[in-house]
Parts: sequence; C-alpha cells; structure tokens
Amino acid sequence: MMHRFSLFFLILFGLISQENHAQLPLDMEQYAKDLYKSLETASNDSLRATIYFNLATYWTPKDSLKTFEYLEKGHKKAHSNLFLKGMYHAKKGYYYYSRGNLEESKKHYLTADSFLNKISKNEEGYKTQSDIWNNIAVIHQIEDEDEKFVEITVNKAIPYAEKAKDNSRLATLNISLGIGFMNLEQYEKAIVYFLNAEKLLLSQENQNHRLISMYNRIAECYLIINQTDNAKDYIDKAREILKNNPDSDQKSIFYLIEGLYFQKNNQHHASLASYDKALRFTAGPNKTYHIHEIHIYKVGLLLEMKRFNEALQIGLLLEKDPFTTEVDANKSSVYKFISDAYKGLGKTEHAYEYLKKYSDLTIEIHDQDFKRQINDLELKYDVARKEKELLLAKSNEEEAQLNLKNSRLITALSLAGVVILLLITLITLNFYRNNKRRLLQNEIIHQQKIKEKSTEAKLAVKNAILESEEQERQRIAQDLHDSMGGMLANIRMSISQENAENSEELLKKIDKSIVEMRRIARNLMPETLKNLGLEIAVKELCESMSQKQLYIQFEAFNVGDKIPFKIQLSLYRIVQEGISNVLKYAQATSVIVQLSQYGNTISLTIEDDGIGFDTTKVAYGLGINSIKNRTALLNGTVEILSEEGKGTTINVECYV
Repeated sequence: MMHRFSLFFLILFGLISQENHAQLPLDMEQYAKDLYKSLETASNDSLRATIYFNLATYWTPKDSLKTFEYLEKGHKKAHSNLFLKGMYHAKKGYYYYSRGNLEESKKHYLTADSFLNKISKNEEGYKTQSDIWNNIAVIHQIEDEDEKFVEITVNKAIPYAEKAKDNSRLATLNISLGIGFMNLEQYEKAIVYFLNAEKLLLSQENQNHRLISMYNRIAECYLIINQTDNAKDYIDKAREILKNNPDSDQKSIFYLIEGLYFQKNNQHHASLASYDKALRFTAGPNKTYHIHEIHIYKVGLLLEMKRFNEALQIGLLLEKDPFTTEVDANKSSVYKFISDAYKGLGKTEHAYEYLKKYSDLTIEIHDQDFKRQINDLELKYDVARKEKELLLAKSNEEEAQLNLKNSRLITALSLAGVVILLLITLITLNFYRNNKRRLLQNEIIHQQKIKEKSTEAKLAVKNAILESEEQERQRIAQDLHDSMGGMLANIRMSISQENAENSEELLKKIDKSIVEMRRIARNLMPETLKNLGLEIAVKELCESMSQKQLYIQFEAFNVGDKIPFKIQLSLYRIVQEGISNVLKYAQATSVIVQLSQYGNTISLTIEDDGIGFDTTKVAYGLGINSIKNRTALLNGTVEILSEEGKGTTINVECYV
C-alpha cells in the first residue's frame, strides 16, 4: 500500500503542476528563449504584459525572485486592463500553489475570477476561468475534499471549457477526474476518463507532452488491475513520443512504469535496467522523493532476483532516509526488506534482529490502530452516556419550567395587554419610518433615472452632432471634388491653351490650389477609409501629416477587415485629432501611432516625444474633448499619460 500511494502522489504532482499551462511545449528552454525574443519586438504594453506573465510561469519552479520580478513587470504593463489583472492573480495563484501555500493560492485564484467576471466574455476569458477553477478543485482534492473536487470540476471548470469550445482543456479536466478516481482506487473508472481525454488530445496538434503523461497513468492503472497486455500498448505509445522528445520531464516516470511492467512479467533484468534509467533521469522539485520511491521498487526486485547483497546495501540506505523514518508503515516495509536480505545472505542473527524490529513495529502499528478503535468506541460510549444524562436533566428542567410557567401565566396574561398595545405603537412608528425611508429611496431612484436619461440624451445629442458633422463633411468634400475640382481643372486647361504670357506662374498657383482642395476634401471624408479600410487609411493619414521637422511612424498588428465603418471612422478621427494636437502644442520631433486588435478588443496608442504637460493643471481643449466624446460613443476607454518634459501618450481601447 505504501508503494501505491507514493507513486500515486508523484504522478498527481506531475499533473497539477502543469494544469494551468496545458499548452506549454516539451522544450521549455527553447520556449523561454522565444519569449525573450518576442519581448524585444513587442509593440504594446498589453503584449508585453502577456509575455512577462508567461516568463513568470517559466521561472516559477526555478527561481522565486525572477518569478516575482516578471509578475510585477507584467502587472505594471497591464494598466487598467481587467483581463490582464485577472491573469496577474492567476499566475500568482499558480506560484503559491507550486510552493505549497494552498490558502494564498486559492485567494489569488478567486481574485482572478472576480476580475474576469467583470469583463465581456470571450474564448480566452473562458479558458482562463476554466483553468482557475480546475486548480481550485485540485487544491480541495489535496485537502482530502474529494467531493468538493468533483463538484467544482463538473459545475465550474468543465462548463467554462465548453463555452470556450476548447477540447484541450476538456481533455485536461477528464484527466483530472481520472486522477480523482485513481485516488479512490477506482482504476476502471479512471481509465474511462483517461481514454476520453486521449480522444480529445489526438484530435489536436502538438499535444505529445500531455499524451505521454497520460499514457504513463493509463499504463499504471492497467498494471494495478493486472491487465499487462493493455498496459504494454500504452507503454509503447509513450516510448514512441519519447523517441522524438528525449528531454521530456516524464522520462523518469516512464522508465519506472516500464520497470513495473517487466517486473510483473518476471523479466527481472529488463526491469532492473528500467529502474536504473528512472534513477538516472530523476529531476525537478520531487527528485529526492522520486529516488526514494524507485529504490523501494528496486529493493523488492533485487530480492526476487536473489541479489541479496545489493538489496541489503539499498535497504540500509533507505533505513536512514527521512521518507522512511517519518512514516511507520514505510519503516516497517524497509525492516522487512533488510531482514529478507540478511536471511538470503545466511546472516540469521541480523535477519532475526530486523525481523523482530519489523514484527515489533507491525504490532505497534496494530496496537495503535486497535487503541484508536478503542478510543473511538469509548468516545462514542461517553457521548451516548452524556446524551442520556443530558436528556434526563433536560426532562427534569422541562418539568420545573412547566411549573414555573403555570405560576407566571396569570402575570403574563395581565401584562399581555400592555405588551400588545406597546407592539401596536412600535409597529405603527416603524411603518411610518419605513414609509418615509421608502419615499426617500424612491425619490433618489427617480433622480438617478432622470440623471441617466439626461446623460443618455446628451450622448445622443453628441452622437447626432458628430454624425451631422460627418455628413456635412462628406457633402462638402463631394462638392469640392465634383464642383470646385472640375472648375479649377477647366480653368487650367483654358489658360494652358491660350499660352498667356504669365500662364506658367498662373498654372502653378492653380495646381497648388487643386492639391490643397484635394487635401481638404480628403481630410473631410477620406475615400481611402471607405474603399480600403482603417489600417491603410490611418497609414496614409500619418504619411500625409508627416513634416520635415516631425516624423510620424505607424504600426499595425492583426487589424481585421470586418470592423464596422462607424468605429473605423471614429478611430480615424481620433488619430487625426491626436496628431493635430501634437502639431499645435507638443513641439515634438517624432510620433508613434500603434493600432492593434486582440480578439474583439481594438487598442490605439498615440505617443510623442514632445514637451508634455501636467495633467492635473491643464484644461483640455476641443481636440482632447473630441477624442473623449468619440471614445465614449464607442463605449470605450481613453487614458492620457503625460509629464512635463517627457512627452504624451494617449491610449484608447474599444470593443468591436
């Protein structure tokens, strides 16, 4: 039983240390290098925050200081983004979990869930919440609350994974339930859930790191129920994955399972070779414990092979091992191993000595269990006797109380009238106060509704004004193009044909007028926006507004082509107003305009290196107010960051 439980704990730890990061690759070192490289080219703070959080995950089992460094860097870059704030607490929950601080871990996971509940849901949000609740369920499982584990997995983690339409996470949750049934020693049920997970994982790409972990568990279940042929099928599957992934952290566990298989089939030399490989590849935070576990199996095998001297050497080492001395059941098994080894070597005196230790400790364990049972029975007897005494005392007390009640009944009846009158007075007063309070609350609610309607009306008016402005701009732009453009073109043609003396100078002025007219028309209603979309229109705007003393750099990332035209136009106008403000006030030499889309979230950043200003002392003009109004009509958020001498940054975020 000791062997079963110990191996079990090791495999369970291997699963849940990856639960929140199901998509990580086998080659973690290359993964970390890719993250650092991506950080150098990250275009905005949201992307940088995400990379920092993934680096914190990478460093969690390796270095606490680096873990916290990257967590805090990511938190700083998250700004007011609720999704990223939720991610910060989720990653922190994972860190505390890996350090065994389950209460702190659970607290951060619940905080992360509360942040994610405040935002409009998308697939990424659902995935993160599924991971959070899965880890909370595992914490309850570690605390021996198996029913709570199953309840949370079924009612929280799985529904979020289904909403996210994420087969990968559904596979993870099936694996979690399989592990739960392994804990309950219901191996047939565990296999059913593992096989469900296998189907889900095989329908996806790049899942070898999870498949090998699960194949090890399935093979172990089949070995425990003595279905060695089925176990071999999954050992072979795990071996195939290891051929292409020789650095997998599942390598040691694989060889331990393989050794168990060979030992079950009496292939002793092959089993011993597998156990030695398992010892060679042990790694990670459980390395010492894992070595102890493999030695336990190896001693049993050496005794079967009658290699008593080797078995004795390992047994004597295990006798001093903290994992042996801390648990009486472990110590008892080791004594038996040493006794059998001495017996095989013909050293009967030492064999008897350890056999006696084994016998005494077994009797002591039995006596402790017996005493515990006796104590439980005595406790139950004492409780029953005390309950009987309590019932008798209660009966006597009830009889005395009844007599007392009878003697007080007349007094009570005489006081009843006074009490009833007082109650009526209190009820009337309370009704009056409640009615007054209710009227006051209704008035407050009414005023709030009036205020809300007024705000809605103001927004509607602003929207109507902006739409009217855009319509008027479009009409003027069309008139300039159709009427004035044609007239200037005709005048130019006439002058050109007449060959007047001053025609060349006049033609230059007319050409300049035509260019200026087209610029004005384009600013009023950019045809590029209508015909080619937001990204190209903003790029053209930046190029047209660049000047000799001001360089404007435009960057776009993942901008979709299905953004409603109203949103495109508002974002275009915000860029136009932002750059105009830089030209008027900033005294800047360069401007960076970044436009990115992440799911249904669009982020716009306008950053200059100008003189900046104190945001607490400056009254915003028409340009900034226009940006705020347009953002409000998109139900978006705007953030203006500036310091004197450090430039200005405008961050706008809205949802498609």
